Amino acid sequence: MAESALSIILAEAQNETELTTELADLTRSAKFTPPLRVYGGESKVVKLGQFPLNHLGIYKSKDIIEDLGEQVEAVVIARRPRASILTSDKPISFFKPGNPNYEHVKTRALSKEKNYLVGLEFLFWLPATGQFVTFFCGNATLRNEAAKINSQMGRHVIIKTKIISNTQNVWCGIETLACSEPDENLPAEQLFLETLDEFKNPLDSEVQMTDQTQNQQQQARAR
Repeated sequence: MAESALSIILAEAQNETELTTELADLTRSAKFTPPLRVYGGESKVVKLGQFPLNHLGIYKSKDIIEDLGEQVEAVVIARRPRASILTSDKPISFFKPGNPNYEHVKTRALSKEKNYLVGLEFLFWLPATGQFVTFFCGNATLRNEAAKINSQMGRHVIIKTKIISNTQNVWCGIETLACSEPDENLPAEQLFLETLDEFKNPLDSEVQMTDQTQNQQQQARAR
């Protein structure tokens, strides 16, 4: 990455050291940037024995998930708020706080309604694989870690899975660790700028989230 591109990352990190009210609440197109996901015991591919438990994976398609193991180095590039509904096809997502659709999903997600997610979504660069990924902290476990990831904007970190338990359940989460020996493989400036622009200017799903829409989706999933 050219020096000017790296300067943009560092400048953004310096200008965003404090979370806005909206972002603080969330911490308790054309080109597809694949998502990085944590694969826990509730994941279908884990249950079917098609992917290792407690591993990080890059979801590229229904049949292609790149296994990264239990930890990966990442450069934290940018963030955005996101609210999503998990449907039978692909998530319906909204990115503009204050928009009725976004608030509709957010309210249900924070009430822990099934299939509703809200939180910060990050843009990462993964030096080891040479690609950009998104990382959505949409459930309560990942939202708890979002503030720590956000504090590392513009820096190299290690994202590592961990097993979490209480008296009733055991599940998978992550922890964000300092990276003592960062990999200097960085993206080309043009690719960096294009990917960052697309991430910062997402298109909302063209769906009006009314109670009727919600009922129709639930009925469709029940069939």
